[in-house]
Amino acid sequence: MAKNKFGTEFKTYIRIGLGLQELGPLTAVLELWPQGYQSPKHHHGGCAGSIRVLYGELHCRLYKTLLDESPMEFEDGDCRLELGPGKHQTVKLQAGQTTWLNRQNFWVHEVWCGSGDFAPSLHLYKSCTDEFAFVKPGEDGRALLDKPPGGPKNDFFLESSSRRHRLAGHR
Repeated sequence: MAKNKFGTEFKTYIRIGLGLQELGPLTAVLELWPQGYQSPKHHHGGCAGSIRVLYGELHCRLYKTLLDESPMEFEDGDCRLELGPGKHQTVKLQAGQTTWLNRQNFWVHEVWCGSGDFAPSLHLYKSCTDEFAFVKPGEDGRALLDKPPGGPKNDFFLESSSRRHRLAGHR
């Protein structure tokens, strides 16, 4: 499916929705990133959120807009990042590190696991006001927007309350 939609089978990852009553209006997602797999370039529809890498390392490229071809560049010290000398288009997030996004900052990005076996990450989102959108290649090679109805789909959903735990597969 990913190969037909994005031109490569590696533009996919596993999403597990987490239904935790204690979170109230927040949406929680556990994402599992096998080594070499990545998200397509996408935005989060106005959400504010935080992402924590639980194990391994994730790589991110950030863009000002969804249709920008070149990612943003950062230097050591920008946004309190420790990057080393020179300009960097890729930011590495390691286990235990947390990043954030909102409608004005870092909301357009692509993410991948570039080293190690895999990298799980925990995502918390709030205030999603617009549709989630991806960029996919068009037949003529130009970028096209794809807005799946209802946003990205979870591969599984784990519902948890003080009385029950349930795991259901979704496709």
